[in-house]
Amino acid sequence: MRRSVILSILLAMVLATGCQEKKGNVFFIMFESAPNFFENGVYANGVGIGEIVEKATAGNGVTRLAIVLNGDSKDMLKDSSAFYVSTGRLMHTALAGFGNPIEPGAKLMGFSSRMGVGWFKTKNLMTQTSRAAAKRAQELYEAFEASTKMQ
Repeated sequence: MRRSVILSILLAMVLATGCQEKKGNVFFIMFESAPNFFENGVYANGVGIGEIVEKATAGNGVTRLAIVLNGDSKDMLKDSSAFYVSTGRLMHTALAGFGNPIEPGAKLMGFSSRMGVGWFKTKNLMTQTSRAAAKRAQELYEAFEASTKMQ
């Protein structure tokens, strides 16, 4: 009996610590419409770097994903980072070969396909692509928040 109580307390402490760690590593991926996923993993170059912890779609169709990255994987995210869906998985990509580090809580663009990333880059050739992506992600985030408040 005493062992089970001690084990329960230890387990609760471990879970609470894990939740705090994850809370500090959350990033938001904004999609113009709901993407189709077959799993909750987040990948970069075919390697798992994190997981989708929340998916919410507003009345206007804008979808917000909350992702948590493993360990030092968050250091790979820059303001030039974006995500796209490939074979039901969320994949990381870079919109430019350079970028500035970002903090947890940042909003990044999500695209329904790799081709969507290419199209976005093409449309924004005259502007800095990462700035355009950050601006669009912020606009989608605000539209999402406004739409969920009306429901």
